[in-house]
Amino acid sequence: MKYSIICGKKLLTGNIDFLRFNDDASTNSYSFRYNPRADVNLMHNPILMAGTVINVQKTLLVKTTQILGELAIPVVTGAGLLAILGN
Repeated sequence: MKYSIICGKKLLTGNIDFLRFNDDASTNSYSFRYNPRADVNLMHNPILMAGTVINVQKTLLVKTTQILGELAIPVVTGAGLLAILGN
């Protein structure tokens, strides 16, 4: 989750997916962009209750950075080991 009560919304987060399971077995679901000035209990700032699921998406920049990091770590580690061992 990219939201913390102490520090607020983190940078570089994408849309927010909202899903609520109602008592009558129906669901409400939609996506929206974070807006700190949205009025309370409207579509862009819903009140969270039992049965509410919030998922904060990652932006394309964050996804790309994570993939590049995962690919670069083995290469850098391997190159470092080869340099230490002297081929």
